[in-house]
Amino acid sequence: MVSEHPLATAVGLHFLERGGNAADVAVATALTLAVVLPQAGNLGGGGFALWVPAEGPAKSLDFREQAPAGYEAHLYLDEAGEVVGERSLGTPLAVGIPGSPKGLFELHRLFGSGRFTFKELLAPAIRLAGEGFRVDPWLAGALRGQWQRKGRLTRDPAASRLFFPDGEPLLAGEILKQPQLKLTLEELARGGPQVFYEGPVGTAILNALEAADRRMNGVTQGQGMTPQDLMNYEVKDPEPLVGWFRGHQVIGMGPPSSG
Repeated sequence: MVSEHPLATAVGLHFLERGGNAADVAVATALTLAVVLPQAGNLGGGGFALWVPAEGPAKSLDFREQAPAGYEAHLYLDEAGEVVGERSLGTPLAVGIPGSPKGLFELHRLFGSGRFTFKELLAPAIRLAGEGFRVDPWLAGALRGQWQRKGRLTRDPAASRLFFPDGEPLLAGEILKQPQLKLTLEELARGGPQVFYEGPVGTAILNALEAADRRMNGVTQGQGMTPQDLMNYEVKDPEPLVGWFRGHQVIGMGPPSSG
């Protein structure tokens, strides 16, 4: 198996060597990437999963982020009808309803081996968030880039404390601990994905978005994310795309995946 970080790969191999199946390994690896690959791994984002069993039909899960009901096109335009790019990048209007917590939980529930609980698959991620891990050169480079161009992370108080202690970006080899992420993962382990949609993590997301909206003079125009948006989120199970190429069956994700 492979992943974007050796620590996440090691976690996946740990469960594989103890009898886990592909779903167990994928879930544990993805949860670990949410800790050790902060520039791309995620809990607040989403994803896709394609499950192809040895026998029987293939299945797919679509747990990408979704736009809140109130996010309408005019919110991203100026008075002349021109797109304001920053609104879809650095404001509350850029934030979708997270799909990863519910999607990874469903992947484990539907297709996991049954040898491990979701809480057990979360344990390595919780440990790494609390104990910390050594910053790799790729993360160090991403942080230095943010610092040099005064990117969004440098302007966010919580992110700045975490990634730019003493006003400088973390260097390769330094230890990154993420105590707040550890608490979030522990909430997920205790309460399951609903903590993101009807529980304390969801409430924290909404509070953070409201605070950001106030700082930005009400950019959402009162149409920001709501508790109902979070409660309404559902994982989809579209039919996979199936075809043939040179005598071989090819199975892939359909839209909105890129394949």
